[in-house]
Amino acid sequence: MGDVIPMKKTRTLLIWRVGGIGDVLWTTAALPVLRRQGWTIDYCTDARGMPVLENNPHVRTVLDFDAMRAPGGERLRETDQLQRLFPELVSAWWNALAKRYDRAIPLTWSAEGVALWRKSDNPIEYDLPMAERQSDMHYTDEIVRRLAVPMGGLLPQLWPSRTERRWLDELRARHAARKEQIMLWHVGGSAYHKIIPQALEYIGGMLEHYPKLVVYLLGDARPQGFEEAAATLPAAIRDRCISVRPTGNTPWTLRQQLLAPMVADCVVGPESSVVNAAACWDVPKVIFLSHSRHENLSLYWWNAYPLSPTPRCECSPCYRITEGEPEECTAYLDELVDPTTLGVEGRRPVGAKCCVHLPHDQVFATLGSILQGRPDRTCPACGAKKNRILEPGVYICTCGGRFGVPKPPARPPVAPRAMRCPICGAECYDRVAIGWARCGCGVFQDPAHLDAGVYDASYTAKYDSEDCRTRIKNVGLRWLPAIEATLGPPRDRPHRLLEIGYCLPETLRLARARGWEIAGCEVNPTAEDFPVIAGDFERIQWNGQRGSFDAVLSNHVFEHFRNPLTALAAMRDLVRPGGCILIGTPDADHPNIASHLHRKEHYVLWSAPALQREARRLGLEVLECEHHDGPECGFISWFDFHLLLQKPEAPSCAHSGA
Repeated sequence: MGDVIPMKKTRTLLIWRVGGIGDVLWTTAALPVLRRQGWTIDYCTDARGMPVLENNPHVRTVLDFDAMRAPGGERLRETDQLQRLFPELVSAWWNALAKRYDRAIPLTWSAEGVALWRKSDNPIEYDLPMAERQSDMHYTDEIVRRLAVPMGGLLPQLWPSRTERRWLDELRARHAARKEQIMLWHVGGSAYHKIIPQALEYIGGMLEHYPKLVVYLLGDARPQGFEEAAATLPAAIRDRCISVRPTGNTPWTLRQQLLAPMVADCVVGPESSVVNAAACWDVPKVIFLSHSRHENLSLYWWNAYPLSPTPRCECSPCYRITEGEPEECTAYLDELVDPTTLGVEGRRPVGAKCCVHLPHDQVFATLGSILQGRPDRTCPACGAKKNRILEPGVYICTCGGRFGVPKPPARPPVAPRAMRCPICGAECYDRVAIGWARCGCGVFQDPAHLDAGVYDASYTAKYDSEDCRTRIKNVGLRWLPAIEATLGPPRDRPHRLLEIGYCLPETLRLARARGWEIAGCEVNPTAEDFPVIAGDFERIQWNGQRGSFDAVLSNHVFEHFRNPLTALAAMRDLVRPGGCILIGTPDADHPNIASHLHRKEHYVLWSAPALQREARRLGLEVLECEHHDGPECGFISWFDFHLLLQKPEAPSCAHSGA
């Protein structure tokens, strides 16, 4: 008789992790290894983690943390939206629960305390530098190590049920029948640094450029008002932007959002749940990195395209969870999103610096390369195209066959169509974004994208705030004395000033207080106590008014002109010999020019040398050029320059060629 092999005693293991969805996903990478080691696993998590563990064959029981109570019957955390834990009660509950298991591993505090810090949990250590300490840490490896699994490079796992597989197959087949590509876009994550203010700009550009693309908006209800903003997209592309967030028309459950990457062509988003879920499969994923580096998060992911902030964001990576709106972690934008979408009222839109200073051109180039580089998943046995991912690089067909597909080769960005510069006529290919090109004159877009109907009452109303009024007034305080010094004292009448596109008449009122006669030209004028010329400056007939003004002011209007050279010539004709023209416009040479790429509104964003060159060609003298950078400048907009020009006393021969 052979030796009797004793049965291995079942060992029970309890894992506790509440909080982030991504953190629970990281733990699933170690569960198969723990099962092979002979552990029977129970997992305690909350409502955010339970969809991750649903249908996972390596977990015996998922315990609902929200239903748990301390030994005395007390709740373990607050009932408000922050869901703060009560440390003393949780400690007593954990000690009592852990005694029922052979081994119990708490990950709720320890893992996040090492990887990412929150000020509410670590108020003293929060401001300490963590970059050197975290530079070599991979988050999944750290979680796996804490679960006593001596392996690195593991990927998370999600396990769809049969019903969920049918739903995924139907979703894919519905779009495949129309030859459409599916892009999943995670709009915003759980913290302030996981909201991309430019998301709608990116989405609109991709939908216009790819007519067979469908974009699903995923995530929770943050940022608020995103669906209302998406409704302003052009009608031709609006139906292909589908919100399945809780605030959308056809909301998906969190479980559906986590599984959808399985059949998508591309997944895009910040360091958050859906992008982490996409790591389970080889679907291409574009990650907007914020508080972390590629080596911390996506090092082992298949088909990962990490995009880091530009060097202007000197604080990235910070390895902190930004829960509120700390002033040291914000950067201002110009009307890329509505202020309420970031929970900021009465101020211009802001976002975390790492989310604002993204490589704008790389976003479009990367997405374009992905959409045109997907591998052919045709089954070599039966020729069927309807198949699903079994594991990274391996597919299973409806005929039962399994086959591998190599990673798609890296392809260069799709070359845009040629665009001709409206200033110098050069043919340009240097794309800044979809529909935008750059040449030596500056940055410009296709005039077909412009929309004159955008300048309605709501357009000017959004600037009607105390902050904007102060900044507009600062333009007058800075430049009116300089203009007066150039013109000299008035002779037989007061100096006359025309402001084009005055929006808020703060500068005009300041000029009147200084003794000027004032007039304004505005597309959407309001009732004012000074002469107002209603209409588009480029379409108004200025007969009989040549040389009737001493100065013409155009502050952040020049970039809206369809024919800026014609408009500049008209300004020259409106001022008398010796008169001045002041132009304020975004600086195309500034690294943050992407914040001024407003579709439907801006046409040409000038470089200062190009605008000075064209002004001289029209016979104007350049008196002063002042660049502004950052909030300390105090003007209506940042990353711009103001150019002060003068019309010579004696007419120049260059006038005849204008």
